[in-house]
Amino acid sequence: MANVEKVANILETAVEKEIEAYRFYSTVAELISDEKGRDVFRQLANDEIKHRNRLELEIMKIGKVLKPREDVDIDIEVESGFKLSYKEALIMAIQKEDAAFQLYIEYVIATSDLELREVFMRLAEEEVKHKVKFEIEYNRLAVK
Repeated sequence: MANVEKVANILETAVEKEIEAYRFYSTVAELISDEKGRDVFRQLANDEIKHRNRLELEIMKIGKVLKPREDVDIDIEVESGFKLSYKEALIMAIQKEDAAFQLYIEYVIATSDLELREVFMRLAEEEVKHKVKFEIEYNRLAVK
């Protein structure tokens, strides 16, 4: 039972991180003046929702009940007129994706359940793919 609780806590923390990432990327998308940049960050926000759904499925699979959430609204205050350059947003996203990758690798190490380890490994791979995508885009802009 303690192991189930430990796994549930890890999964719930991961869900919270995905919600936080969704809010972050949605907010950044609205602050970028570059249309392509907005689209990239909106797509990433959608990816974070998919990650969250995958994690919530894992919570249900171990027999835990999900806590009701009221997380649809983005409640991040930004100074009126504040804009973020696409390059600045990419730097922030690279750092965020690297942190998410590191977290999922820690979760891989922390659990002995092979199926759950595979879930965390796939999420780590997705996060590192996002990071590389952002690094490539940043380097493309830096050359201009």
